[in-house]
Amino acid sequence: MWRERQGIQPRCDMGDCQFHAQPLRWLGQVLPLILDHVNGNNLGSFTFQVRDNGGTANGGLDLDSSPNTFAFKIAPINDAPLSAVPAGQTILEDTALIFSAANFNALTISDVDAGASGLETVTLSVANGTLSLGTIAGLTGVTGNGTAIVSFTGTIAQVNAAIDGQKYQGNANFNGSETLTFTVKDDGKDLGNATTNGALSATVKTVPIVVTRVNDAPASSVPPAQNVAEDTPLVFSGATAITFSDVDAGVTGVETVTLLVAHGNLTLGSTAGITGLTGNGTGTVTFTGTLAQVNAAIAGLKYQGVLSYNG
Repeated sequence: MWRERQGIQPRCDMGDCQFHAQPLRWLGQVLPLILDHVNGNNLGSFTFQVRDNGGTANGGLDLDSSPNTFAFKIAPINDAPLSAVPAGQTILEDTALIFSAANFNALTISDVDAGASGLETVTLSVANGTLSLGTIAGLTGVTGNGTAIVSFTGTIAQVNAAIDGQKYQGNANFNGSETLTFTVKDDGKDLGNATTNGALSATVKTVPIVVTRVNDAPASSVPPAQNVAEDTPLVFSGATAITFSDVDAGVTGVETVTLLVAHGNLTLGSTAGITGLTGNGTGTVTFTGTLAQVNAAIAGLKYQGVLSYNG
């Protein structure tokens, strides 16, 4: 029976081909015998006879009376695994990215000669975050799960289950360009049989990830509750200093600060560089500046209670 498969030369199945002195042809092309991922001794044979062009007149014979049989052995050759990755991904800063079939961005592997028990070793890595597998059921040699480099071994089914639902989490406050690198190496076998060409790796695949910047809130640090004698100023400095920070403000980002008290007034330690200053020396002070300017302004901040106030 002749068969054709899309994209592959026509082939003849074992036992269906008759070989003659001339090559067997299909639509003008010489037909090879192609046995997909089959190997071993005496897997097939073909029988042939030779016929000349002298004819059979006057009792002549034009056909070899002794058919010849040729048996063949196919040595197993390992086929490299294949990996597939989605297009580039975009995620917000400090937000997890899940790779899964449900999200239409799954990573997958395949291996035409691995069978159900062939093993694949996978390594996943990123530079600015961590990777956590969707499951580790059935896997062996798992290292680094939840870190920047994860490696493990499993069957095709186990590997695909593990990377379906895997999570990328960027480092805290990281934004910019990231790359997930995906490598796969098989166990060098063809349907469980040792091969002459050994273990092979899939082409290394990468997934570009763009982590979009998100503004982070500023933070403030204040000392414990303070005690001061009536009609005596209280200066916030050193161990009692009030400070501000902002992880993504940089050196030019500006912060607007409001300080207020109910029973006294506040005076900044410095006004150098700040803008929009109102109420300095009153119960409510507001001003704007860079982190350095703001922290310099409140270093030495003085509280003075109203006359004779206590409580």
